[in-house]
Amino acid sequence: MHKQTLLSRALAVAAVLLLAPVSAHASSPWGWLDKLSGPGPFDANGRLFLPVPITTTRPGARKASIFGVGDGLDERRLYIVFETARFTGETNPNFVGAVNITTLQGVVFLHPAGYGNDTKSPLGALDVGAGLGAHRFSGAGVISDGRPDGAFWRTSILLRIRLTPSELFARRITSTKWRNGLAVFSYMIGWDVLPGTFDATDFVVSPAGAGYRSSGNAPFTCGLIVDVTPVFFRK
Repeated sequence: MHKQTLLSRALAVAAVLLLAPVSAHASSPWGWLDKLSGPGPFDANGRLFLPVPITTTRPGARKASIFGVGDGLDERRLYIVFETARFTGETNPNFVGAVNITTLQGVVFLHPAGYGNDTKSPLGALDVGAGLGAHRFSGAGVISDGRPDGAFWRTSILLRIRLTPSELFARRITSTKWRNGLAVFSYMIGWDVLPGTFDATDFVVSPAGAGYRSSGNAPFTCGLIVDVTPVFFRK
């Protein structure tokens, strides 16, 4: 593959965006933030997904490729998705000062159908993933080293399920071009598990929020994904 073509495709993947910025209500992909037992609500300032194939070989396919460019639907087995997002917080009666969140996360997705011989199995519509990430809390309502207007990081454990509806009907799609084009759209659901405890040493708590303490946060997240890799990395 020509180097310029390779570069153009890589740059195109870097521009994959999940939805436009919207307010974080319960029905939006970012509404899970408001379910945390802490400051909020939050407005989403944008979210970026960057899929990076790390192996694209299935039994009977071409030579094995690790970190190779190429992620055809019939060869996909394992891939990494990097996620990053920015959320702007608002105050509520229990907290003083706004809290902002920046996320940096990586998820390894397994494509079960890539390990079989049936490249158009309905199982190809489902990918499962797990990963690790970090949430950075910052803003006037955040306490760091005992002082407000600080910042701190928390590790997150990620669980994801990705559904590509068009792949449920892959046997009926004879055109590879149409199949790859329809597979651009998929839907993701999952959970961001935030281990540990949040308390008044982390956020500026008002008298109404005295005794604030929160643990076991595992908010639900969901959203529509627009993934151009089936088109730009097709064989």
